[in-house]
Amino acid sequence: MVKIGSFLRACKSSCHAIIDTGTSLIGGPPEDIDAINNLIGATESKYGEYVVDCDLVEGTRKGAAPMPDVTLVFGGQLFSVPAKEYVLKLPDEEGGFMCLSGFMKLNIGGWVIGDIFLRRFYVEYDLERGRVGFAHRKALV
Repeated sequence: MVKIGSFLRACKSSCHAIIDTGTSLIGGPPEDIDAINNLIGATESKYGEYVVDCDLVEGTRKGAAPMPDVTLVFGGQLFSVPAKEYVLKLPDEEGGFMCLSGFMKLNIGGWVIGDIFLRRFYVEYDLERGRVGFAHRKALV
């Protein structure tokens, strides 16, 4: 499940997810990704990327609320990712920056959870029991 504020999205009964250290973003069913990007204020570009206002990531635009945390729910536990982690700030063609959402559409029947989530949490792979565990990491200094 994905939680943004009071909004809860995804998975009618259960979700299937791949935890992938080789993927930078979080990918999921197109209808869920559209809803998530809408809730965080992203707009789809003509190239299929979701663009956000860079000033909203850190809440530096006067009179505008900062972008919300996106919380993934695994086994009933909440794992929140702030905007500064799920938005990619990249150089643009004019010498400035553009900000892209880290949530992308995938038509694979499930989710791929990549680095924008994984770099924030400790992950333990238990191959013998066929399970994955997550824990909150201590703050980096």
